[in-house]
Amino acid sequence: MEYILDGYNIIRSSYLKQAEIYSSQGGQIKLVSFVQNYKKKHPSINFIIVFDGVGKLTGRWGIKIIYSGDISADEKIIKIISENNKNGEYIVVTDDRQILEGAKIFGCKYMMVQNFMELIENRKEAGAKKMEKTYYALINKIELSKIEKELVNYYGEKYKKN
Repeated sequence: MEYILDGYNIIRSSYLKQAEIYSSQGGQIKLVSFVQNYKKKHPSINFIIVFDGVGKLTGRWGIKIIYSGDISADEKIIKIISENNKNGEYIVVTDDRQILEGAKIFGCKYMMVQNFMELIENRKEAGAKKMEKTYYALINKIELSKIEKELVNYYGEKYKKN
């Protein structure tokens, strides 16, 4: 199995765009880092990350980084999948409609950016954050209930909600 990632589409469609604040390559580096961490846990899966223009990042250990040069990354991805006969093994990751249509035409599987990010994120951390949000929501509900009781005591039955 091999993922073809629309690099900047993933960066700009997710929280990774925050990494671009520090440098133009910040988002690229952050995306490659996430992919490398996932790759360590799943060595049989390979990745091709396609970025627009030119750049200096290089891939290794089953992660290939391609810069599109004079054409757009969208065109480069379509070119890659149109020239290969192993399209059933490709999973194209993007939110770009043109690329998604190309993936369908050439028999590739596809995945939306949010689903991909959930896949490569550390599930334990994501679960812990979800539990923390639930905890604070529960605390806020308890606090609200105390406030409602105080308001009923202060204003009497007029305050009670229907």
